[in-house]
Amino acid sequence: EQTMFFPRLRAQAKWVFVFLAIVFASSFVLFGVGTGFGGLGDILQKSGSGGSSGPSVSDARARIAKNPQNAAAYKELGQALRDATFVRYCVISLVLFTVMSQLISTLSVYAVQWAGISKLELGALYTLNGLMVVFLQFPVVRILTPYRMTTALVAGSILYALGYAMMGFAHGMPVLAVSMFVVTMGEIVTTPASMNLVANFSTVQLRGRYMGVYGLFNSFGWSIGPLIGGVMLDLASGRSMLLWTPIGCLALVAAVGYWDLRRRITRTMDLNYEYTTAETATA
Repeated sequence: EQTMFFPRLRAQAKWVFVFLAIVFASSFVLFGVGTGFGGLGDILQKSGSGGSSGPSVSDARARIAKNPQNAAAYKELGQALRDATFVRYCVISLVLFTVMSQLISTLSVYAVQWAGISKLELGALYTLNGLMVVFLQFPVVRILTPYRMTTALVAGSILYALGYAMMGFAHGMPVLAVSMFVVTMGEIVTTPASMNLVANFSTVQLRGRYMGVYGLFNSFGWSIGPLIGGVMLDLASGRSMLLWTPIGCLALVAAVGYWDLRRRITRTMDLNYEYTTAETATA
């Protein structure tokens, strides 16, 4: 009976960690804990009221554009920065960041302990990832320049889902290498578009603030991802498809979210700045 105590304790502790993760995620997104902003609930409440109860983002932006030293305008912006569309984008990206983080912790454990490859082969997998980013990032960005950035985000999320789903069938190096290729293509497609879209959401004066908020969601997604992956590894108990199918489904959820975001923003905001400038000059 004493030998059974620790396995039972570990099983109970696992669900305590899951509960704490859910509580922390909910407080982060819904109440804005640690962000300096009012949280999603406050944002939705203000957006639903038509924005008549306080200063608007556009008003604060205009005042800062006229006088960058206007402290009152920045203070108002702290209350007025309730850009519901941008926050929606950040929440969708949080899901994608959680998926992206599985490439580090979850894959390394799965590849060695479940798929049976050596640590040397695992290093080769991550080398493949790095070489692809170095040599393919700029050509892919150039190819995708004429397309809307949400198109790239949807395509990249689908590539993540496909690559992770393929890992469920991997029992050796060849399938893992192909899966890594697909997942890395998803990374190459999504990363530049995600940062460019944040820049397009903001003005020049407010770009740092928008990047900071987006960075918080980025950091949180990469922080919570390994915990979710560890719990999934424990729950799946050697069943690879049970591990990777939910992770792939999360990537599909992000793809649907980006497609919905596409309908909510203008085409000009959704295009790469260089292409927009070239298009304007041609016209």
